[in-house]
Amino acid sequence: MGNRLDMLRKLGFTEYQSHVISTLIGKELSAQQLSKESKVPITKIYSVLQMLVNIGIVKGVDTRPKMYSALNLDSIIDFVISKKEKNLIELKNSKDMILNFLREDNESVIFDESEFLKEVRKLMTSAKEKIYINFDEYLLSKLKSDLNAIKNNGVEVVIGAIPK
Repeated sequence: MGNRLDMLRKLGFTEYQSHVISTLIGKELSAQQLSKESKVPITKIYSVLQMLVNIGIVKGVDTRPKMYSALNLDSIIDFVISKKEKNLIELKNSKDMILNFLREDNESVIFDESEFLKEVRKLMTSAKEKIYINFDEYLLSKLKSDLNAIKNNGVEVVIGAIPK
């Protein structure tokens, strides 16, 4: 199971997502059973399942209790490849915008907090899959409802340092 977990992590899934997917492959389990077998705390299992259901990796069957199953490994890998290809196309299509933004001659300084937050919100709403944000508590509190809305739309929000 360790190798499967490592590969799922390399595909971009979180630790808990990897444990859930790995445990569910070839099985149909309730959230309670899944928590026990995957070692994902019951306090986290429902949010992990909801995220995986939202992106289409896990299916839920409306029974009592609700049962969950995962796509097979081939389908999961195809899904990840498709997402990465889509992100690459978006990046290629955004190249000119990114270059203009990064060029020194197009620098602009935003002095007003509301203007700054407006620009940040505009950038956040364009996120399709994942957003990294690193602000102090004050600015995070100003963006809390926006961040929750983005999460509810299936975009992963990572608060803290941007990975290398």
